[in-house]
Order: sequence, then structure tokens, then C-alpha cells
Amino acid sequence: KKYRSYREHPDLAAAEFQFPCSRLYVLPEGGSNELAVAGCREICDDIPADADYICCDCGTGATLAGIVSGLKDHQQAIGIAVLKANDFLERTVEKFNGQKNNFQVIHDYHFGGYAKSNNELEDFCRWMTTNKNIPVEPVYTGKLFFAVYDLIRKDFFRKNSTLVIVHTGGVIDFNPSLQANNGMNESPETGKQPQPGFSG
Repeated sequence: KKYRSYREHPDLAAAEFQFPCSRLYVLPEGGSNELAVAGCREICDDIPADADYICCDCGTGATLAGIVSGLKDHQQAIGIAVLKANDFLERTVEKFNGQKNNFQVIHDYHFGGYAKSNNELEDFCRWMTTNKNIPVEPVYTGKLFFAVYDLIRKDFFRKNSTLVIVHTGGVIDFNPSLQANNGMNESPETGKQPQPGFSG
């Protein structure tokens, strides 16, 4: 609670740390301010014009908000929440973009909360990293790619549509060579690898 108060009232931080407020710039958690959103908007400049869905992971919502602001009329942004967020991610996007309806936040793939995971998610991350040569980790990017695989299997996306997945880099050095559970080399495309939502 105290930490959040610094974000809304930087003068409180200045007083506690005895730092002149005129020289203090509080960088919000996740960089979720106007400058960050403006920067993330430029992601859309590198996205093919014919892409229908742009998918990204969401921690604070700044990346999603920036992408939403740069979408073309026919495009939709899909944000995968990596933490238990209730509706604050949606509110963040609306804060910077108004009442746009060209995005959706999906809350089904946080695996228990921020930086939480299980064996199935970690096996998936190893499979993506070693078999597809796309490094992912269990905090951000692994949850994103896991979700997209699962949503494709569930026919969430419109048939014959084009997807773009924005790889944001992740936050930890996930070592795919660490001991894995059985099935790490089996493809979720075949349904053989035991994962939530990958059973059919």
C-alpha cells in the first residue's frame, strides 16, 4: 500500500527519502506512464498491416495500451494477464485510450499469480526454447505463448486470421537444460504434452 502511494503522490517519496521534489522523477512500476505508452505504440509500426490479432503479455498494461493506441481499424489486441489482475489492466488501457473496444484481456493463464508457475508451464517453456528455438520463461513470455497455443486449439481466433505475438523479452534467465518432467520434448500441437487446456 505504501509503495503504491509513491506512484500517485511522488511528494510522499520525496519527504521520506529527504530528496528535493523538484529533482525527483518517479518511474512507475512497469514504466506504465504516458511516455511508455507512446513508446509502445511504435511497436505497431513493425507489425504487418494484414495482421488481425496482436497478442502480448500484460503485467501493468502499458505495452497493451500502447499497442491498442496504434492499431488499425480491423485489428484487435489480445492481452494475456500474467498476474491476478481483476480489471485493473482493462482500466489501464482505457485510461490511455478511452473506451476503445479493439482489445481484450484474458485472465485464464496467470498460473496462480505473478511469477507463479507449475511443472506444466515450465515444461512448455523448455519445449518452446529447445524445440522451436524461441526462448521463453515462466513469468511473462511463457504464459503468453502457452495461452496462444491453447486459444488456437480452442478456436478462439477467427478462422484464417493472422496472428502476431509480441515477444517482450521476459525477466529471468530460464535455463531449458534444467531437469524437466516427462514430456518436455513432446509437442503440445499433438496434445501429448500434459498441460492445462491441452487435453483435446
